[in-house]
Amino acid sequence: MQFDRKVTAQVDIPGRSEGLQYEGFRMVFHIEKTSSSDPNKATLEIYNLSRESRDFLDSVQKSRLTIRAGYADEPDIETIFKGTITLTSHRATAPDIATIFEAADGKKELREDTFSKSFGENVSALHVFDEILKELKWDRKTKIKDVNKIIQDVRLGKGFTWNGLGKDALDQLSDILKFNWSFQNEAVKIIVSGVSNDVIETVVLSAETGMIGVPEKSDKDSVRTKKLEKEIEKQRKNEPGFVVTSLLKPKAEPGGLAFLKSEVLGIDSRFPIGDVVHDGDNFGQPWTSKIKCLISPNQSKQVLEAQAGVLA
Repeated sequence: MQFDRKVTAQVDIPGRSEGLQYEGFRMVFHIEKTSSSDPNKATLEIYNLSRESRDFLDSVQKSRLTIRAGYADEPDIETIFKGTITLTSHRATAPDIATIFEAADGKKELREDTFSKSFGENVSALHVFDEILKELKWDRKTKIKDVNKIIQDVRLGKGFTWNGLGKDALDQLSDILKFNWSFQNEAVKIIVSGVSNDVIETVVLSAETGMIGVPEKSDKDSVRTKKLEKEIEKQRKNEPGFVVTSLLKPKAEPGGLAFLKSEVLGIDSRFPIGDVVHDGDNFGQPWTSKIKCLISPNQSKQVLEAQAGVLA
């Protein structure tokens, strides 16, 4: 199976029209993706680059890293991470030398980009959120008009005035509007709890598509209760769900959609995706994605009853 794996990396350096391409080397990655506005993080190890390449990579700053991963029989492998390199180092373990990149998705924008503007009374909070993104010139994965269909907008009676980091303004507005937002591959994605607004195809998680073991319950509280409706309401607040381990699913990211099929649990349903962790080694182990499938407010009782009967 390992020979079907494919990983490529690209390092884009300011001032250069073409990025540095890496393919065919042993590459090991660990990627953590979250639905919050904190940066997604990645570590990539590339083995046995030339001394000249290592010295050059040490000399450049503010470079951007793109990791693509998938399977050799696929026409195009997926971009699994994009972000700014925060640290480059090297580790020698004879006979190999690993060049190690640490990177964060949107870290520069989140730490440096500022916004200053005032909006009048009774302005739409969603409109302000949209205008801030336009002013900051951040790329977007989510259209505001699509978000407006699934949330209740809020009018800001006293208006809105801001002078400071754009991230902090967006955090304040997202708290009012009751959604999360995050950078996913250097583009802003709005994530409404329990709802997928993704336009990419559904990630299928089943024994036939590489699911490993049985989905694990991701909250500490049991759903075994005499009054199931009260438990459902309680779990809505804690964003319960399942943690599913599968062979690598590069398309899985927060705010996406997973179709989970488990004969053991009696589940055959779609779930919004929460946090995701990808681990890969194109020459060895591991090659997995750990995906949190969230139980949405509209999820059927069948799912919760399966948790109570099997996972409690």
